[in-house]
Amino acid sequence: MDNLGAAVGVDIDMANDLQHKRILVIDDDPDMRVLLDEMLTILGATTVVAEDGQDALQILLHRSGDFDLILSDLDMPLISGLELANKVDALWPGLPVVLLTGTATSNEEIHTAAPSLREILRKPLTIAAISSALLAALP
Repeated sequence: MDNLGAAVGVDIDMANDLQHKRILVIDDDPDMRVLLDEMLTILGATTVVAEDGQDALQILLHRSGDFDLILSDLDMPLISGLELANKVDALWPGLPVVLLTGTATSNEEIHTAAPSLREILRKPLTIAAISSALLAALP
């Protein structure tokens, strides 16, 4: 574990929770993209970062099969996280999606809208919450 992991309170067991997992991270906020990328790297994941849903779809189309999970913001311009999850269901069935939100949203309403959705995490996030949710979402 590196100094960043120690600084954010990651214990040695958590440091490799997502070892060898490939995660597509989508968030329109550049600071949040950096934070998520760093947290997932600490957890052992390999990440590719996209700034919006359209960018994410292009990455998925060019790198189909390269990802184990999608971690996306819910509220984004152009294509929302929910719209992205619906497109993922149609084009890559079985690819799990975890959404992030800073707003109050009905979990039941969203979960019934896209079968690929495994979890909706509320911001602000902890590294333990991300680790737990992503591990539960992975097949």
